Amino acid sequence: MRPPRRRWGRITLAAPIIGIAIVAASATTGLSSAPAAQLAPATGETVPGEVLVGFVPGTSSSDRAEVARDADAAPSAPPPAPGVAQLTVDPGTSTAAAIDALEDDPAVAWVQPNYVRMPAGMPDDAWFPEQWGIQNRGQVVNGTGGAAGADADVAAAWDLVPGGSDPLVAVVDTGVALDHPDLASTIATNPGESGGGREANGIDDDGNGLVDDWRGWDFADDDDVPADPNGHGTLVAGTIAARANNGVGVAGVSGGARILPLRVVGPTGATDADIAAAFTYAARRGARVVNASLGGPGASPAMDAAMAAAPETLFVLPAGNAAKDDDVSPDYPCATTAPNAICVAATDQDDGMASFSSWGAVSVDLAAPGVNIISTGIDETGAADYRLANGTSVATPFVAGTAALLLRADPTLTTAQLKTALLAGAEPLAQLAGTSVTGGRLNALRSVQAALGLPLQGSDVIVDLTDPIAVPEDDPGLGEQRPLRGDGGTRAAAADRAAPRVTGLTLVRWTARVTLKLRVSETARVGATIARRGTGGMRVVARVRPRALRAGVRSLGLGRLGAGRYRVTVRAEDPAGNAGTAGRWMILRPAA
Repeated sequence: MRPPRRRWGRITLAAPIIGIAIVAASATTGLSSAPAAQLAPATGETVPGEVLVGFVPGTSSSDRAEVARDADAAPSAPPPAPGVAQLTVDPGTSTAAAIDALEDDPAVAWVQPNYVRMPAGMPDDAWFPEQWGIQNRGQVVNGTGGAAGADADVAAAWDLVPGGSDPLVAVVDTGVALDHPDLASTIATNPGESGGGREANGIDDDGNGLVDDWRGWDFADDDDVPADPNGHGTLVAGTIAARANNGVGVAGVSGGARILPLRVVGPTGATDADIAAAFTYAARRGARVVNASLGGPGASPAMDAAMAAAPETLFVLPAGNAAKDDDVSPDYPCATTAPNAICVAATDQDDGMASFSSWGAVSVDLAAPGVNIISTGIDETGAADYRLANGTSVATPFVAGTAALLLRADPTLTTAQLKTALLAGAEPLAQLAGTSVTGGRLNALRSVQAALGLPLQGSDVIVDLTDPIAVPEDDPGLGEQRPLRGDGGTRAAAADRAAPRVTGLTLVRWTARVTLKLRVSETARVGATIARRGTGGMRVVARVRPRALRAGVRSLGLGRLGAGRYRVTVRAEDPAGNAGTAGRWMILRPAA
């Protein structure tokens, strides 16, 4: 059953410094106010009224129909597998009674309920099905549906990242709810101030100038309790590191990463001095990533100096919620020129730029999901809760969490390599062109692949323009390859150069029409053939006539294709007659 509903929590920020922080969500619908332990998983165990039956070999179709009638059930068509029937039990007959009747029939080899199974590796957290930024199936969140696949591809990235040491991520914000059930186990402790009663002995045991900073520090109130009276920092921390697979709440992008809570925002805002001090403290504590979802007008050499003094730390910052061009009207610290900083805009559930998000072709690096984001929070009494929010403040932790994933995949990554992988993995989108350095949206899968030196696959499949030979039907790759050249005549003899090269072969999300995007290295005539295996072997179902494409990112419309498995072959020929082809199996699945 789905979790119970409630009014969405509203987060109000008193501090001007968080002018770019989350926008309050609609208050008409929302998350359950029940304690976290009472939230139920989003899927049942079986499909009510359905059973699967395996028949004894040799059972005729008429006998199978009779078996179904005797069990007060009707078969679906076509059967899900040879010798297997999917039966729907008649109303008024229980599934258990139908199973009992079927088990007693001599024509039945076995019978089972029609179980519902989650994809391997998907978290069992109650609100995970509505975390569209991690996995967008087109689900409705806060009354708004989205486009399947318009997400940060986090769930796919998890399959590539092994379990291992969890990196330290500092959250420089309004503090963190230290006892939140989805976050308490992720709060990092300071070994120099922990154990043997050192947490509260009133002594600066580690000599860093702060007394009893065993869980972080509150720079706003200058004490050792970086708790969150506001909820903003708690929401950010949950998107980064909420404990996954604990059966409740949400799953963080890097669920289980260690959070270092650093409170800088008080009732009147956050000062540059406190923010810079928090940056410095985070680096000295060994935080490889700092999420600072705050900002405002006016350059800050103090923050720049703190970031420059922490070259081993990546600072992830928001673009702002003013719907303006940050290149023209800078927002800090987003507009910093520090090489170890990344600035993030926000996208919606359809992969468009969020209406409130600022942008900047130079000052902003990439975008990430930032609308209708569900995460950890606190309610009006300060108790642990789950909240919905919009803003570049909630897009930023998607990038910080992905950075933590990359460090788990390879802890030896330098800050420069970490930033390069995040930007190289960004998925270019036409609607985001010119809005950031990458013109794209965060793609965690591609970033992990870039960090590990793997071909960028998933949303984009890197394909060299070569000819696949003897590719088995079940081979998802390109198989043995050889380059093709011109016909050896005078046109090709002048250079005998390599065939035009195509990279970044991308199958664009479809409804019924499918578009192929590719990057052409030089002007060439490019066409495509789409084939599908049927009972008589491979059958061509569509052809795209060759047409001239200039160098750069181009598109080919493949027409209307239904769900299924297709072989797509692309052929390009340059003016000298050099030609090449590339092919790949591609699976089209209907939107969830």
